[in-house]
Amino acid sequence: MKIFDLAISLALAAAAAAAFAPPAAAAAGAPSARSTAAPAAGPDGGKPAAASETQWKDLYEQAVSHYQARELDQAEAAGKQALAAARAGQGQTGPFEASSLNLLAMVSQARGDGEGAARLLGEALAISERSLGAHINTATLALNLGHALDRLGRGEEALAPYARSLEIAEALQDGQALRAQALAALARVHAELGHAGQARAYDAQLRTDEAGLPDGERAAALERRAREREAAGDAPGARQALEQALALRDAQPDEAARVRGLTLLAELLERQGQSGAAEPLRQRAVALLEASDPHSLALAGHLNELALRRLEHADYVQAQALWTRALALVEAQAGPDSLDAARIVANQAQGLERQGDAKAAQPLHQRALDIYAAHGDEPEALLGQARAVNYQAGYIYRQRRFAQAEPLFQRALALMERAVGPDDGQLLPVLENLEALYRSQGRGSEASKYAERAARLREAAQRAPS
Repeated sequence: MKIFDLAISLALAAAAAAAFAPPAAAAAGAPSARSTAAPAAGPDGGKPAAASETQWKDLYEQAVSHYQARELDQAEAAGKQALAAARAGQGQTGPFEASSLNLLAMVSQARGDGEGAARLLGEALAISERSLGAHINTATLALNLGHALDRLGRGEEALAPYARSLEIAEALQDGQALRAQALAALARVHAELGHAGQARAYDAQLRTDEAGLPDGERAAALERRAREREAAGDAPGARQALEQALALRDAQPDEAARVRGLTLLAELLERQGQSGAAEPLRQRAVALLEASDPHSLALAGHLNELALRRLEHADYVQAQALWTRALALVEAQAGPDSLDAARIVANQAQGLERQGDAKAAQPLHQRALDIYAAHGDEPEALLGQARAVNYQAGYIYRQRRFAQAEPLFQRALALMERAVGPDDGQLLPVLENLEALYRSQGRGSEASKYAERAARLREAAQRAPS
């Protein structure tokens, strides 16, 4: 899960973006090296001694400078000294403490210690709630804590600080940008948790503030909108939203987010039957991944899809070359007995079938079958077994070995029914093969039974909304 920095400044009048930001967004830059924390009040309600404030400010600026230079050990040391100076002060020292803790959290995050970052931000938020209450700095710390929890995969826990950030931002005259970020985070997390209604509600509120979002968050909002539009049957609207999201991703330095945008748009176009328009998007994704993550499963996935496009154009040599590359990546990253490997091996076998070399395809069908069988009753594994067995049965049928083909076709049908039920259109190839098998043997009544089932499935598919 990707994350960028959102830093906060503890000015009483404003909060700047920069410590922990939402996943799949681009880096927002380092925090300002200039402290704008409000002066702490002394015992009589006035300012603390100038020396105390100056000492804290100097230490804090040193810590920020080291952080910006990615000198994390020095940043941590200066940050801890700044925190100690704040705690040793008199009067209203809370904003100074919270600012120091936030910086230390940023250091922890940069080291990959997400748990430590979340703990420090939780402490900073509690201090800010006590010292400042419903202030923009408190709202920003709440947003940062939400992002830290979010990064750890603790989306349910992140909802409360995100909601607190939104609550404060909505009551502030200058809280529009922060409100937009909180709405975007809430919409995204609810969508990831499967809370479709809540996600739609937050997205609807977000549309009035969307222009104030960082580009990465605007892109994520557009990607969610595309899913909604596709589900509602608005294919052009879904495509437009994903194209807008990709344009925003292209303007950012985050290559992983750009690959995500390319992938989402390519997959949508393929679902809409526009694989030709999807192909250059996948080629762009391959080029990015070859440069940035050349051993990734994501690269294997794009190579597999490009191979399928080559197969559609009867470019068998290029298709098999792409599958060979994809399979090597999958075997190295996920293992030779993974479902990812089974998919590619099955595709290689189908490619050979399309070339007219069914005999050479049989060992690959068997390998795919063995892998799928090892994955038990997972629907994908059952479907994979059914397809492999159907191909094996077809090969035997074409040799007119009807008695051997029949139990294999029946086995393929049983596996497919276990995976998708008796009324799914995916059963059609097996039903048609069984009809052909029985007609070839003059067993008309048995053939008619499967022909009638196939006809019902075709009629149901025609009646179904597109």
